Amino acid sequence: MNTYEIRVTNVTDDKDFCTHEVQSTSLRAIDCIIEEAISVSDKSAEFETPNGKFINIYEASDEGYMYDIWLSKDDYMNDTIYDPDDGGQCTSTLSNAIEMALSQA
Repeated sequence: MNTYEIRVTNVTDDKDFCTHEVQSTSLRAIDCIIEEAISVSDKSAEFETPNGKFINIYEASDEGYMYDIWLSKDDYMNDTIYDPDDGGQCTSTLSNAIEMALSQA
């Protein structure tokens, strides 16, 4: 069973909205939390993978979901590192975006 921490942040002022710790063997529990969080406007969902990479998933208006993959949470928080290590766009469902991001991480 993997443990994930999901932090929801208001991207307008970078204040934490809420934090969830999820233990799951599937993406279903994570998907439900991110889906609920992302439905609130101006919000993004972030979580750290078991291998230490950090993923940020956010809705890209009518185009589906975008995700950024950082080498670590420290890299994401570091103001001098501007570009993620990897990322992509999913024009399908949030579940597919999570799966795509985790498979790349």
